Amino acid sequence: MDTWTCLWCHADTFRHVESGKIERVPYWPLDSRWERAVFPHFDSAGIHARAFATTTLCGIEAADMLSDDSIMWNPDESASCQACKEMAELVDSRWPRNLRGLEDRG
Repeated sequence: MDTWTCLWCHADTFRHVESGKIERVPYWPLDSRWERAVFPHFDSAGIHARAFATTTLCGIEAADMLSDDSIMWNPDESASCQACKEMAELVDSRWPRNLRGLEDRG
């Protein structure tokens, strides 16, 4: 499977190599979209959202960044990084309003 991630809206698109079928990741609300970033050797103020494999939404890059897929990042937690929250809101605004319903979540 090939995976492409849009740097503008952070949506993932998958192409199944054998069948050629293309799928997009559906819309999810801010508190269900990003995993919490975990930095084993990095002390950072605030709780960050993991945007990509080694980058947070606010732009922190760490090769040893992990995620705990059982803990989603919540922008409304008092300790959440404000810059991550601002980027999450910007990314969210880029999703078409007509593709935000439960039926669009696959």
